[in-house]
Amino acid sequence: MKKILDFVIFGGLVLSLGACAAFASPPPPSTPTPTPTATLPPVTPTPRPSATPFPGPATALPPAPVLLLGDQATWRSWQDAREPDATWMSAAFDDRAWGVVRLPLTAPKIPTPPPTVPSPSSRAVYFRANWDVPEPAAWRALTLALDYGHGAIVYLNGTEIERLNLEPNAMPSDWALASHNTPADRIDISHALVALKPGRNVLAIQLHPRENNSDWRLGVQVWALPKSSAPAVVMGPVLGLIGADTVTLQAESDLPAVGVVEYRTGNDEWQRAWFPSATFHRITLTGLTAGATYQYRFGVQTEQALVWSPLGRFTTDSGANQIFRMAVWGDNRPSSGSAMPTVFGKLVGVLEQRSPFAFGVTLGDAIQTYHSSTDERTLRNRYLNYWSDLGAVTRQMPVYSVLGNHEGPDCKPCMDAYNRYSVLPSRDGDRTYYSFDYGAAHLIVLNDQQAHGNTVANFSDEQWRWLEADLAATRQAVVFVFMHMPIWHPSGEYAAYPAADSDALHQLFRKYQVTAVFAGHAHYYDYLERDGITYVISGGAGSPLYEQQYVKAWEQHHVLAVQVGASQVFIEALLPDGKTLDRRMLAPKPRQ
Repeated sequence: MKKILDFVIFGGLVLSLGACAAFASPPPPSTPTPTPTATLPPVTPTPRPSATPFPGPATALPPAPVLLLGDQATWRSWQDAREPDATWMSAAFDDRAWGVVRLPLTAPKIPTPPPTVPSPSSRAVYFRANWDVPEPAAWRALTLALDYGHGAIVYLNGTEIERLNLEPNAMPSDWALASHNTPADRIDISHALVALKPGRNVLAIQLHPRENNSDWRLGVQVWALPKSSAPAVVMGPVLGLIGADTVTLQAESDLPAVGVVEYRTGNDEWQRAWFPSATFHRITLTGLTAGATYQYRFGVQTEQALVWSPLGRFTTDSGANQIFRMAVWGDNRPSSGSAMPTVFGKLVGVLEQRSPFAFGVTLGDAIQTYHSSTDERTLRNRYLNYWSDLGAVTRQMPVYSVLGNHEGPDCKPCMDAYNRYSVLPSRDGDRTYYSFDYGAAHLIVLNDQQAHGNTVANFSDEQWRWLEADLAATRQAVVFVFMHMPIWHPSGEYAAYPAADSDALHQLFRKYQVTAVFAGHAHYYDYLERDGITYVISGGAGSPLYEQQYVKAWEQHHVLAVQVGASQVFIEALLPDGKTLDRRMLAPKPRQ
């Protein structure tokens, strides 16, 4: 069950063992006298004075999780077209008549209910395992690593603690809502701590097949984090908002802790700054040197311990004369669940091999909000999995995000989570469309999920006015536009715009001499030039591929590496094995 066993828990988030090794052994920088060079955004509290907040806490390793329940446990299953007893998931139920099954389980070890039963009362298959928990009060976090296909309900001692790919009132005869073809979901189930009891506990799982796809995969691990352990960094640090003298980073700890940032250029002395105690940390460093590459690390500090992230790096903007590289990708979300597709991990590896990048832009649909609850806990799991799977990339380059339809633009809890877990500029309180400069480029991120405008249906009138004013005001040599839905090429169910709307956008881009427009949504690669404007579709970062009707060879998973200078732009589409799918060179026209 390698895809589960390769993961361990840190305060509700599962990280790879490779990441743990890097986490545990950061290079030991010196600790010079702190200097007050870091500030927080205006909306957050004033930073602590540059003085040690606690008298010399010991540097600690990240907390070590404990496996409470795994595949090695004795699992029993009920495989019948009839439903089991209504109390099957409770601790008191006698399951000795059930069959014994060995996990991990892969199809087709359990058959579909016999075809001789015309209308089975249950398409589901049921599993139970007993496990002993001597001291439930000793734990502060639980994480469930669950490999399953395709819908699942998880119970602890008879209480439902998780429902995946099923309607809230799903019957045992119902199909799963979507396929689940990714690695194990990593789910924070710390809310279930209250259901643990001393001694014997029962974890019960009800699996539902997808229609015409009876995939009975099952692998289970439950990890716990001791209350006595040091604080854990469960998200990040994630970089964002890079400028000539500033950078913003974001992280989350599982306990309230003082945030610490240590950073330097080259072999200079380390500078250290502390920030107020919190679990959610959004920190802006200011007073940086333009065009400099910084090493840094983020830590969480309590009176008992100081825990560091691995080292990262970023490079500040040095102005219009520099040549920089950016990464662009779109549509890496899974069909269902929180775990990212395996191919996305390969593409992340390609970006790491091709680094450094000044920043990255994701073109939307980074997570999946369909076929699941949209409560705060579930959405948090989605984003923590996403940033965890991006891994070192988020520590090596700022990431800017485009809002996609699968982020849930019409769902308030979804948008609250998007704004919380994306490190984005704020423009009059709206973080769904914005612009920024880097080098010789002006970069515009649009929100094409509004669907109530008069000029173009997918844009509010306010955004349309802002876009035209922003294009008119920039004097940068290169202008890029990023959006989720492409205005050319997709057809059928993937058509985003009526012809009149596409033309209105194109004429606006043409008027202000936009260099290139990058979009996702269609799950493949495509390249088109029209009236001197380049249109690139990059929607193949991991989601299931769509049919490419124009160039069949471009129907592949990929990411983009874009090199940008004032007079030349190089675009390279990279495959999961690192080879080149397509390469283009643009010569931006002098702006009038």
